[in-house]
Amino acid sequence: MATDINYVYMNKEFIDDRLECSICRSPFVDPVSTDCQPKKHIFCRLCIVNLIKQNQSCPACQQPLLDTTNLIPIDDTFLIEELNELRIKCKICNETNLKRINFNDHIDSLCPKVIIPCPCNDMRCAWTGLRDELNDHLTKCIFSIFRPLFVQLQEQIDAQQKQIKHLKYQIYLHVQNFHKLSTINLLTIYLLLKQLTCISR
Repeated sequence: MATDINYVYMNKEFIDDRLECSICRSPFVDPVSTDCQPKKHIFCRLCIVNLIKQNQSCPACQQPLLDTTNLIPIDDTFLIEELNELRIKCKICNETNLKRINFNDHIDSLCPKVIIPCPCNDMRCAWTGLRDELNDHLTKCIFSIFRPLFVQLQEQIDAQQKQIKHLKYQIYLHVQNFHKLSTINLLTIYLLLKQLTCISR
């Protein structure tokens, strides 16, 4: 396959050949086309990039492919939708009938056999474990128990920092006004002294 992925295709023998990369013999992942003439050829990006590093020619027609800058991302809506709708099985938890487009969401949020950190790792809880063991851990996690207090204290700190920032800005404005007034007062005194000098003459 084009990448080291944690799923397998269901009913792979029934997948349309037009959806498959001729290099890895699996459905396209991040498909791109060459600029070959008269016909462009589609491959998985990683497959063709790796091939170009070894042999700078198109595997379909042998035309020169000197670098990867001429590869064209596929924007064929029909092809992308067909790939997105392919049904897969998660190799980690064995759940079946997932849509390929939803696999990353499955891993990030749902797969019970993925290793995840404790939600309180921002409070330095060092626990990591399977997602389906998380609820049991949270019942015993001292950081989780005190999290509401932590959140309240953090909100207070944030509010105080915002207030400090506002006060600093007010002080800056007062200093600027003071300098302006000082300049005006000095100018006024200078003019008065000048007038007094003229009068005394």
